[in-house]
Amino acid sequence: MGIGVKQLVDQPGKQVLELHKDVPHKALTSVAIQLRFNHIDLNSYKARMKLPGFRQPNSHRCTCIGSAEQTPEHILMECPELAPLRKTAKELGFGGTIKEVLKNATFLVQAAKIMLQSGRLKQIQHVNPYLYAF
Repeated sequence: MGIGVKQLVDQPGKQVLELHKDVPHKALTSVAIQLRFNHIDLNSYKARMKLPGFRQPNSHRCTCIGSAEQTPEHILMECPELAPLRKTAKELGFGGTIKEVLKNATFLVQAAKIMLQSGRLKQIQHVNPYLYAF
């Protein structure tokens, strides 16, 4: 399910630390790290970890019309429910493949903002929405 960690991230080092250097808020940094390691509170991760309520067939699916697997790539690049968020981000230059997005500091911050604005991350919903507005 989803793209494996080795396909998305490089080994930790100075270049990886540089990606997070200018991230303006701890919640954005947390989401960015979770995105890069594909360990984020999405249905595909919950199903992969066999969490309660996510052990049934198709529990890894997104809530959108297409019912694709709910992965970071789907949320950031494909989910029709989040097209308006992606449009706003694309106006700011956001784009490319998931790998390109997660290796570019500016895109990574925008990806974290999309994830927070999507409402899919229940553990970080208390964060002030003004901190992650585009």
